[in-house]
Amino acid sequence: MLAACGKATTAEPDQSTPPDPKLAGNPNYTTPVNYKTECLGRHLFDVPANLQWAMVDPKTPYDPGSQFTKNIATQNDIWFYGRLQVNATPPTTIKTFDAAKLDLRLGDKLFVDSLKKDVETGKEMSQEFKTYLLNDSKIQQWRQNIQFDQSNPMPGASDDDIKKAVIKNIMGAIARNEEEINKTKASIAEFREVDLKLPDSYARTRGDNLVAYLWRDKRVWRFATRKYEGETYDHMAQEFMDTLRHFRPRTLYEIPTEPGVCVPYGFFSDDGHAWYQIQNTLRLADAPNVTYTIGLGKNGDDPKPTGFDVWAASFMQGSGAAGMILNRQVTQRIKPRTIKIGAMQGILGGFIIKPDLQKGDDQEQSYHLQAGYNGEANSDFFPFVTLQMRSYTEGADPSLTQPAPPFQQSESRLLALAKSVRLRPVVK
Repeated sequence: MLAACGKATTAEPDQSTPPDPKLAGNPNYTTPVNYKTECLGRHLFDVPANLQWAMVDPKTPYDPGSQFTKNIATQNDIWFYGRLQVNATPPTTIKTFDAAKLDLRLGDKLFVDSLKKDVETGKEMSQEFKTYLLNDSKIQQWRQNIQFDQSNPMPGASDDDIKKAVIKNIMGAIARNEEEINKTKASIAEFREVDLKLPDSYARTRGDNLVAYLWRDKRVWRFATRKYEGETYDHMAQEFMDTLRHFRPRTLYEIPTEPGVCVPYGFFSDDGHAWYQIQNTLRLADAPNVTYTIGLGKNGDDPKPTGFDVWAASFMQGSGAAGMILNRQVTQRIKPRTIKIGAMQGILGGFIIKPDLQKGDDQEQSYHLQAGYNGEANSDFFPFVTLQMRSYTEGADPSLTQPAPPFQQSESRLLALAKSVRLRPVVK
């Protein structure tokens, strides 16, 4: 996608031949001394200091995105594993789990109550239509409507023919209304609690959706799926339960040895081939002003090129951070260049922003980098990898009490993180 971008085209990896599977394990890489190793997806990466994962707001565990604080947050983090969308809160109390159950139950009750009102209204309408059949004046009224209708399909029809047509119209209205009533009743029946036969769990069907909450390791875990077109509820529920049975929580830096997919503080064991797409943001304890977002996922038949996103990140309007740099001057655009993402060739770009002192900005620069590797089609060894780095100024949040590190320091950490990405070894 960079064909029109001059020198940037050289940064796009050559994927004309499939890479050697051995490269997935990044064989020439060694974890530096005192670095910590964490897993995400089917891969590992290293960081030089204690990391913290951003998690969903415990008050709204069903919302997308993640946060460290209200001001240091992103709406783009999301976890998909198989057919499930997954969320998890920071450590919290059992009250949060109970509140999530109550919120789900009450929200469904309000919706079901509105559906029940629709059923009653439908019944009253059907009853009214039925009285028309016994009331000559009502039939006469419908008859007049037909006669004065400019699109009347019955010009010159006899009174008897028109009356038959009126009765047929009324019967059709009743049938259509009864059909809507039956559909609404079926919808009501689809809102119900489900026994997962798992401790500390709660689940409900919500129309075509199935939602479950688990209380594990002082976190509220939320799992959701929906029926595919033409799929039965039983098939959806069976696949849902099969996936949940393969889920378990894990601690930070706990690296599973069997095949499966890591999410922050959790793990799904599998045969090594399930589809997943996970993106989440982290920061390091010694530099809370800088966030690093890492995304990995199994491609389908056509891997999405990452080059254009990286190229766009080198310009204000295409950076995805327009609010952050409004009325501020770009000091330096980081032109797209090749970097190592694991053992593979990726691309990186971004910008540095100088404060506008005349507008009273803090005398602190901020910066944004984006990197990516396309991955291979339908590959468990070579998923797509995306990386983003963003800095926050000292005044962006009350929790930030010092400026962000210099750009060069944060950039070197992003490059080291990218270089450390590798397939997690497993024992089958």
